[in-house]
Amino acid sequence: MTDFDLLKLHLDALYLTDAGSRLVCVNDLAQQKAPRFYLGRSRGGNLWRFGACIETSLMTKLDRLCQREPVAQDLSVAPAFESEYLSLLNPTQPPYSGPAMQFPDLAPAIGTARLITESNSNLLNDFHTDWLPDVGSSMPLLALIKDDQAIAVCGSVRITTAVVEAGVETASKHRGHGYAVEVVRAWATAVRKSGARPIYSTSWQNQASRRVAEKLGLSIYGSDYHIQ
Repeated sequence: MTDFDLLKLHLDALYLTDAGSRLVCVNDLAQQKAPRFYLGRSRGGNLWRFGACIETSLMTKLDRLCQREPVAQDLSVAPAFESEYLSLLNPTQPPYSGPAMQFPDLAPAIGTARLITESNSNLLNDFHTDWLPDVGSSMPLLALIKDDQAIAVCGSVRITTAVVEAGVETASKHRGHGYAVEVVRAWATAVRKSGARPIYSTSWQNQASRRVAEKLGLSIYGSDYHIQ
């Protein structure tokens, strides 16, 4: 599968769209508001989508720029027409940008990761109550357990039949011990067993998340760029 193929699957996992392929909302339990503009880039080509709220005239101007956007080899570099996108959209917050990554063939996880279900969701009560509403909908949801407490959690935050994206969190008092790496590895193993492909994305500025990716040997197949 090429990087561009993976980017297309990644985009399908990120957002729900209408019949015209315009972004309606984020593909998560809360169905958060989709960005007004999304540009996905890979070394094999670019993809772009517009929010359902964007008027046709503005969409046409953005589309013309996107068609001219060069294919970048260094995906950490800002889009060539970033200043034009920002001028047209005039956002109230900075654009989001970050890498999208795939997993290598990992050795099976060895550790204390446990599958979290309704029957043992009480393990989240001390450090990860924010994950309680996701139990059952973010499967597989794995946690590292210490003293009957979930100290690190990794669950499925964007789900399609083809790809599943990771969301990971470590309790603040337990950070710096490699627990995120271990629980993400366990999650990726579980996703692969389900027949889907695990993927991982973050922002360029999130150094802690990028270190997890580096330790797992993840490789970049694309980058996300979006403007709210």
